[in-house]
Amino acid sequence: MQSKVNLESVYENLREHLDKYPIGFPSSKTGADIRILKHLFEPEEAIIATLLTDRFTTLEKIYERSKLDMNISELKKKLDTITR
Repeated sequence: MQSKVNLESVYENLREHLDKYPIGFPSSKTGADIRILKHLFEPEEAIIATLLTDRFTTLEKIYERSKLDMNISELKKKLDTITR
């Protein structure tokens, strides 16, 4: 199990990633931003979401960038879950 500090950084990285886009995802003094992300994403899904861009990218390229301990079919399943 990841430590609480590591989990917080996973969600903070995702928040920063989302905030780069025009609609943004600004930080909140109350921590509501991170609570929302925790509600929407499992930790592994949050990591995968940071690999996504606003450009079309093949599953294979996302897999190459991911360096996660999963095979390409597992990554596809996670991406399918994230995009629903």
